[in-house]
Amino acid sequence: MREGRFASVDTLCTIFDEEGTIDDFSLLHWVEAKQTLEDYGSVAGLICRIVNNQPKLTPAALNRFESILSTVSAVVADTLIRNFIDCVFAQKEVDTASIVTWIADQYGRKELFGGQIETIATLEKNINRKCKYLLSTAKQHYGMKRYMYVVTAARILHNITTDSTIRREAALILFRAYNSRGLTDSAKLWLEHVDNFSDKERIEAIGFYQKTGDFTKASALISKLPKSVASDTLYLRQLLLNDNIAAALRFADSGSTVLARSAQERILWRIRTTLFGGKTDKCLALLDSVKIDPSAPFASELLDYHYWLLRLAGNSTALAKFSQIEYTLFKGRRDQASGLLCGAVSMLGDKAWRIALRIAARQLDNSEASEAIATLRCAPAEKEPEYLYRLAEAKFRGGASVEARRILETLMIDFPSDIYAVQARIMLQQLKPQ
Repeated sequence: MREGRFASVDTLCTIFDEEGTIDDFSLLHWVEAKQTLEDYGSVAGLICRIVNNQPKLTPAALNRFESILSTVSAVVADTLIRNFIDCVFAQKEVDTASIVTWIADQYGRKELFGGQIETIATLEKNINRKCKYLLSTAKQHYGMKRYMYVVTAARILHNITTDSTIRREAALILFRAYNSRGLTDSAKLWLEHVDNFSDKERIEAIGFYQKTGDFTKASALISKLPKSVASDTLYLRQLLLNDNIAAALRFADSGSTVLARSAQERILWRIRTTLFGGKTDKCLALLDSVKIDPSAPFASELLDYHYWLLRLAGNSTALAKFSQIEYTLFKGRRDQASGLLCGAVSMLGDKAWRIALRIAARQLDNSEASEAIATLRCAPAEKEPEYLYRLAEAKFRGGASVEARRILETLMIDFPSDIYAVQARIMLQQLKPQ
C-alpha cells in the first residue's frame, strides 16, 4: 500500500479472501485499494463484512465508504448504498440503529432525497427516532424549498405518529408546503388539521383564507386575535378584498382604532384606501403631507403612487384607470390588472411599462411566465434597460432561453454601462451556451 501498488494489493487480497485467510483490517486496506483503482463493484459487500465481523471497525469502515460515495455519481452512490443495505440488514445480530441514520445522511449528501426519506421510513424501527428524523428532514427540505420532499416526509410522519403535538406540527408544515406550491385545496385540507393556533400562526392562516376568498373563516380567526395593529390591518385588508371600499375608508380614517396609534401604518392604509376608492386628490394630499422614509418596507409603493398621481394630474379618466389597476393588483387579480393596463397604455403614456413591470413581477412570483411576457409586451419599452432585463427574465423563466439570450446580448451591447447590463451578464451565465 505504501508503495502505491494498489493493483497488487487487490490481487493479493483476492487470493487471501479465496483461501479464507484475510482478516478485517486487511479488508479495510482492500477497500482503500478498490477506491484508488475506482473498482467499486464489491465495495459495499466488503464494507458490510467489516461491519458485521468487527463492530469496532465500523466507524473506520463507514468513513471509508463515505469517502467513496463523495467521489462517485449519484447513480453509482445509490447502487452502492442499496447493495450495502441488502447485505448489512440481512444480519439480525448487527446493531443497525446508527447505521440507518448514517445511510439516510449519505443519501441526503448526494441529494438523493427520496432514498433518504425511504431509509428512515422503512428501516428505522424506533418510532421516536423515526419521527424525530422525519420532522427534522421535512423542516430542512422546507427551508430549501424542496416542497415535494417536505410533503413526502411530513405525510409519512403524520400517518405513523399518535403524538398529537407531532401530528399538528406535521399538518402545519404540510399546509405551508402545499401553499408554497400554489396547491390551495390541499393546503386548506391540512390547515384544517391544525388547532390551537399561536397568534403568529393565526395571522398566517388569516392571510391564506383571505387569499383564497374564504372570508368567513378569515373573519372567525380575526375575531380571536387580540386587538393590535396586526388585527386592524387584517380587518382592513378583508374589507378591501371584499370590495367594501366605503367601510375601509371609514375604518382607515378613524382615530379610535389600534391602527391609529401607529402613525406609519395608519398613513399607509389611508393612502391605499383613498387611492383604491378613487379619491386621488385626497390621496395626493396625504402623500404630500408625509415624508417617505426610503428604507421603509412600503416606501417603493408610496413613491410609485406619488409619481403616477403627479404624472396623471388633471386627467381624471387616466387617474381612475390607474386607481382601478392598483386596486385590482392589490386584490391579487393579476390577469385582470394586466388586461386593464393593456387597455389603458395610450392614456397612461410612455411610462406605462413601469406598471407593467410590477404586474409582471407578481405574475413571475406565481410561476406565470407566459402571462408576464404578455403583460410586458402590452407596454413595450425597448430603449429601457430594466424593461429589457425583465423581459429576458420572463422569457428565461418561461423556457425560451434562446430569446432570453438575444435580449440580454442586445441589452449589453446597447447599454454597456447600465446596472442591468451587469445583471444581464450574470443571467447569461445561467443560460446554456448555444
